[in-house]
Amino acid sequence: MDRATEIRNILKNIAGGGGSAYVTGEVVSVESETCTVKIADRLNVSDVRLNASANGNANNILAKPVVGSMVMMADLSSGELRDLVIIAYSEIDTLTVKFAGDVVINEGKHEGLVNVIELTEKLNAIEKDINNVKQVFKSWSPVVYDGGAALKAAIASWAGQQLQETKQDDIEDKLIKH
Repeated sequence: MDRATEIRNILKNIAGGGGSAYVTGEVVSVESETCTVKIADRLNVSDVRLNASANGNANNILAKPVVGSMVMMADLSSGELRDLVIIAYSEIDTLTVKFAGDVVINEGKHEGLVNVIELTEKLNAIEKDINNVKQVFKSWSPVVYDGGAALKAAIASWAGQQLQETKQDDIEDKLIKH
């Protein structure tokens, strides 16, 4: 018996003999846009699509199930069992959203999401600046009767370098509002 016939027979047994467009199973492994699912506790079905189209579309939402979780699959080939796609998940491991439009979470009341790279660069610049001041004070020794001239000279180059104020646009991703 070939693989497709074996799958059909298992599905017919699950559905009471009439066949079914839907079947549940346990996720055995997850690849980039497909997975392998064990059905009827004995048959592994590979190349089950995580989306209706498994070709790396630029605009989609890709949910990857947790290995060992349960999924419901639909047969897009009208009973041929060639094109199985997951339509429901008991547990999702990762969710990837790929499209050019806006993403709004919790009504977007807090405006855009923070861009971590840009924020980290800004914080690092402030930390470096504070460390420079600490170094000046660490290496400075008071001089009797100079009125602070030695400290003023030591800190002059640091004090002349102004930090740029951060603007919301510098660290905000306006496409994702939360």
